[in-house]
Amino acid sequence: MSTIGVFSTTGTTILLFCFFTSGEAACTFPSDLTGTWLLSEPSLPTKTFTSSQVSPFTVTYASSTYSNLVFECHINSGNFYVMKTATPIQILTVDFDIFFCWSLSRQSSNKFLYYASTDEDSAAGGDRVEILPTTTSVTNYTAICDTTTFSNGDFRVMIKQGTASSERITCPDSMLATGTYTMTDSSGTDYCTGGASNLDGCSASGTLTANYTACSTKIFSSAGGQAYCMYQEDFSSTNSSNTHYVSMFNTDSSVDSSATHFFTCVVVYSDPNNASIYMSTHPNYCFNTSYQNATYMSQTGGYTIDWTASSEYTDTPNV
Repeated sequence: MSTIGVFSTTGTTILLFCFFTSGEAACTFPSDLTGTWLLSEPSLPTKTFTSSQVSPFTVTYASSTYSNLVFECHINSGNFYVMKTATPIQILTVDFDIFFCWSLSRQSSNKFLYYASTDEDSAAGGDRVEILPTTTSVTNYTAICDTTTFSNGDFRVMIKQGTASSERITCPDSMLATGTYTMTDSSGTDYCTGGASNLDGCSASGTLTANYTACSTKIFSSAGGQAYCMYQEDFSSTNSSNTHYVSMFNTDSSVDSSATHFFTCVVVYSDPNNASIYMSTHPNYCFNTSYQNATYMSQTGGYTIDWTASSEYTDTPNV
């Protein structure tokens, strides 16, 4: 279920969510979640939350696709929330419920982090869902929320629609620069055959802006070339290398979930000995250190970027 945002990848409150099927919702979401949100999802990235439901989702299971699914809050145990589909799906005339689990961390009333807690299901294309006959009773969140401890880079970000500009943060110091960049994909293909394009992290606070004069590929999944810094965390628990994960939000008015996406994960490192800045990017969400670092990206759809700074600056409040 590519749309559930549950792919293997805070001084804040942590909430875990798991989703199930038919019947009355047995719990409710935090009141801040009511409304329309933009998520770090490869498809159907716009979700609507009510007090006890969230939609739409699409799940593909055993070659059959189930669209416009509504999930409802099913179990709340402390910080854990389990969800299931509000209406069962049918597989070979048998009714099934679909479940998944998220861990949510409130950053503000308009911004949450979410984490995938359910293990991948190969029959569902690797999506993190649990599909069970409706005759199976799920009464404990641990039946669905398989992972309760997460690593750096496992986060996803969701922003309430229309609030991205006010929710942007100060970008890491390593991104507060202006200069030229080149980019290659995970196979080593060069996407800047015409030379180098410009990348500006100085003109607007919390914002990076690229032109595509030489590099036609969209650096932050953005047709317009502009993205906000939305969230950052250290690359590792020790972070002795001054490397950061950064979630970037594309300021395009709409996305096609193919060439353009709302969110891009960036791992960035600035060499203190010269003007070189190294980044890797991937649409929507990050990968852990086995698959991604500032100079390495193993996943399809990702890029590595060499950015040579010609000037640097100290960030100021958002403008």
